[in-house]
Amino acid sequence: MSFSHSPFRTPVVAVIGGLITAMTSASPIETYRDKNRLILLSLPTAAAAQQTSATLADFRAQIEERHVKVIDLSPHATHIPQTVRMTAEQTAQLRKEFRLATDETRAIFLLIGKDGGEKARQSGALDLKQWCALIDQMPMRRQEMKEQQR
Repeated sequence: MSFSHSPFRTPVVAVIGGLITAMTSASPIETYRDKNRLILLSLPTAAAAQQTSATLADFRAQIEERHVKVIDLSPHATHIPQTVRMTAEQTAQLRKEFRLATDETRAIFLLIGKDGGEKARQSGALDLKQWCALIDQMPMRRQEMKEQQR
């Protein structure tokens, strides 16, 4: 009896097809879930990139302590050091998922929690002092701080 005539063929094909669909439609940030908080950024100009790069450098220790990864979703090729740059397809998917217009003229920043949900959004300049305070109020972060004290 060949597999093509097996009564199990249809369910097996359906399961494999479902897994492939789930893998290809999963959010590109899924790999960071439960491990990292994220800052998604979209910068319209080189000047905005330079300003953001300086801010991130000033807060490097606080960012690392809070398990934050920074993902650059800028629609152009400007790359900020120490940020994650997604593929063009992943960038487009995340821009759509988080409603980031490609013609936006302001710098946009999104704080994503370890649960994958959007926690805050800023435009203009990035206020990391405010976001560090916000992160420190989150239940997962409070638990991390308790564990660090032990």
